[in-house]
Parts: sequence; structure tokens; C-alpha cells
Amino acid sequence: VASVIMSVEGVSDCRVLMRDKLLVAELVCKDGGTPARVLERMQARLPFYAITDRLEQVDNIPRTASGKIMRRPD
Repeated sequence: VASVIMSVEGVSDCRVLMRDKLLVAELVCKDGGTPARVLERMQARLPFYAITDRLEQVDNIPRTASGKIMRRPD
């Protein structure tokens, strides 16, 4: 799911996680990237059960001290 999201032009970073039993994607969009464009790409390239329940645009993705994406919700 994350690789499809990252393939959308204008998405610079993302993380996909479970929150309250929902599949949520957090996106950092730049240069014309929008959650609507991400949704269009996911609907075209993923099976229906892999499409996230929610897309949230955020300023940055939290990372650990070593630079890895934090997978647990804040």
C-alpha cells in the first residue's frame, strides 16, 4: 500500500498503520500532491480490501532516532 502511495507524484513521505481498527495512511504532500490523487491511484492499482479507510495529510512523519518510520500511532 505504501509503495503505491509513494508512487503518486507530489507525495514525499507516508506511513500506513492501524488505528481504531481502521487502515489509515498519513501523507506528506508537496508540489500538487493531494489525498484525492492518492485515492484515485489506490483505486486503480489496489484490490478494494487494501484501500485505506482514511487518508490524513500531515506536515511530517515521525521517525525514530535512527531515522526509521515510527509505526505506532502517536
